[in-house]
Amino acid sequence: MDKMHNDRNPDSLRLKDTQDLEKFGYSQQLNRSMGAFSSFAISFSLISVLTGIYANFNFGYLQIGGYIVWSWLLVGLGQFMVALVMADLSASMPISGYGYQWSARLVHADYGYFVGWLLLIQFITGFPGTCQALAVTLSGIMGGESSGNLVTYISLIVVSSVTIIHLIGIRAVTLVNNMGAYAELAGIAFLLVLLCGIWVIAGQVSSENLFAAGNALSKNGNRYASFALSLLLGAWCLTGFEAAADLAEETHSPRKNVPHAVILSQISAALAGFFILVFLVL
Repeated sequence: MDKMHNDRNPDSLRLKDTQDLEKFGYSQQLNRSMGAFSSFAISFSLISVLTGIYANFNFGYLQIGGYIVWSWLLVGLGQFMVALVMADLSASMPISGYGYQWSARLVHADYGYFVGWLLLIQFITGFPGTCQALAVTLSGIMGGESSGNLVTYISLIVVSSVTIIHLIGIRAVTLVNNMGAYAELAGIAFLLVLLCGIWVIAGQVSSENLFAAGNALSKNGNRYASFALSLLLGAWCLTGFEAAADLAEETHSPRKNVPHAVILSQISAALAGFFILVFLVL
């Protein structure tokens, strides 16, 4: 009974996490304030299935038509295998800076340094790019153009806002990100209900649409190339599920919560995207 009580005691759990971290040569300096849902929300938000499908559905559909549903499913299955590997790594090495840490400890410190810089370049370019995409959307809503001073100003405001939130601390980041994850989950549910309602009301929708080839796929010369290009919809969207591992030192019981977050975020995003695509095609 005493052991069960200690295993559930917050102070005992924090001490256990601290001692676990010391095995890797680090002392606990970051604030462990993230629970199981917050860890999941980090990965799920970075995947952002609604954003990925909204931005890239048209490209994939033009390539192979209704087969885009099965193209997505194929990528989802492949990424699930990747998620299993990353979940195992995050359970074995629950330390922040996963790209560098895993590569350096599994291969060599020089290789870890190389991977760490690649990831830094990815974030440096991807983050402002995402902020600009949001700025373009907001500019359109405000009646502006997709380029120009208004987009630049909005982009700067978004980048500055995100930076300030991170400077405040992990608790502020977690709060904002949790709200974003709840909003996206609600948005996915609403969209599925809406698309299902449209499907039912239309009455003439046939499941044959799911196996109707697009213009590019119907051309024998481009068939395989078109299908390969359609895989980019899933490949562009179903990434980032390992993000929870990057905050392992700020997560309670990371050996348990982080692997669950990695796998659950990938599965939920893949299934949500699959059903969205099914109803869109129908």
